[in-house]
Amino acid sequence: MERNARAGTPYELTPDSRLSKAPAKIETSSQLAELDLLEGTSMLTVHRAAGRLLRRRAPLSLAPLSTTTFGGVPTIDEAPTGATSSVPPSTARCVIIGGGVVGASCAYHLAKAGWTDTVLLEGNELTSGSTWHAAGNCPTYSSSWSMLKLQAYSTSLYRSLGARVDYPMNYHVVGAIRLAHCKERMREFEHVCSMANAQGLGFEMQTPAQLQERYPFLELHDLEGGCWDPTDGDIDPAQLTQALAKGARELGATIVRFCPVTAVRRDEAAGEWVVSTPNGEVRAEKVVNAAGYRAQEVGRMFGREIPQMTMAHQYLCSEAVPELTARLAAGTTKLPLMRDPDTSYPRSGGYYLRQDKDGFILGPYERDCQAHWMDLENDPMPADFSFQVRLLARD
Repeated sequence: MERNARAGTPYELTPDSRLSKAPAKIETSSQLAELDLLEGTSMLTVHRAAGRLLRRRAPLSLAPLSTTTFGGVPTIDEAPTGATSSVPPSTARCVIIGGGVVGASCAYHLAKAGWTDTVLLEGNELTSGSTWHAAGNCPTYSSSWSMLKLQAYSTSLYRSLGARVDYPMNYHVVGAIRLAHCKERMREFEHVCSMANAQGLGFEMQTPAQLQERYPFLELHDLEGGCWDPTDGDIDPAQLTQALAKGARELGATIVRFCPVTAVRRDEAAGEWVVSTPNGEVRAEKVVNAAGYRAQEVGRMFGREIPQMTMAHQYLCSEAVPELTARLAAGTTKLPLMRDPDTSYPRSGGYYLRQDKDGFILGPYERDCQAHWMDLENDPMPADFSFQVRLLARD
C-alpha cells in the first residue's frame, strides 16, 4: 500500500475480522483510539488501521476534542469540524512544547509537584507525532544505574496510573527474556542483574533450559543463556499519554491542542520567555522542549542547535500463528517479550519479538538506518506530519 508522508491522510477500513465491531470508516483521530478499546483489538490493530490495512480517502480537517464515551469507556472525540482552536493563557510558570508522552508526563509531574500554573501546547492532537509511531515497549533493563532507577519508576507508575486517574490503559506486564549468544554478553547480563537486584527489581540469570521453560518456542542451539526481567512489557502509548494528560488537568495544569508554537523570544527585562502561537502569546518563567522529532526545530527558536536526526524504522506484523491461537483458546499466559541484542540478519543489529493477540510483532534495530529531513532544500521536514507514515524507497 502506498503511504503518503506529505499530505494529511485519513483512511478507510478494508475487511478484517478483528475489526468487525469497529467503525466502518476512520475519519477522526478519536476513532483510531476507539479501535484500541474494542474487545479483541489492540494497539497493533490501530497501527494496522493507520497503515497496512487501510486505503487513503479525502483530506481530513481536525478540530478540538471533547470527552465522550465509547462502549462505556472514556475516550476522546472530535468537536464539529471548523470549531475554533483553544486560546492559551497569557502567563504561566512553565510552558511545555509538545503533546506526546514526554510532554504529558512533564505536565503531570510538574502539576503533581505543585507547579499547577503549567501550560502544555500541542500543534495538533495529543500523541500525533513521535508518540504515535512508538511501539510502546516498557523495559527496565539498562547498563546504567540511573536509567535502571528511572525506568523502574516509570513502569511502577504505569501499573497504577490508570486506576489513579480513572483512565483505562492496555498495559501488559509479561516480563522479558534477553538472549546471550556469547560469554561476553552473559557477563554484561550478570553485571546488570546485580545492579537491578540491588534496587529490588528481581532480575534473574537464566540457563538455556530455563529460557525455554519461559518461552516454549525458543531454539537453544547457539545460546549461552540469558536474563529475565519480570517487569518488562508493553503499553498503548496513546492511552498512556491521555491518562497522564487527564491527571495533569485534574491537578490544575492546562493543555491546549491545535495551538502550534511559531516563535520564542526572551524578555530580559522581565526575566521571562515569550512563546508565540497563532492564538496568542504566553509569558513563562520556564520552557520545556518536548517536541519529539521537531525538537531540533524548536531548539532553534532558542538559538540552540540540538544534535538530532529523524531515522526511518520498520517493524513487521505477522498474521495469526496457529500455535498462539491455540494458546489463547486454552487461556495460556501471554508469551514474554523476547529481546536478542546479538543476532544479526541483513541490516539489523538485534531485534525484539512481541506477542500481539495471536500474532507477533518483530522490531529490528537497523544497522544501516536511513535518515530523513536532513536536506532542507530537497527533503525538508513537512509542516505537519501528524498521524502519518512515510513510504520508503526499496533497494
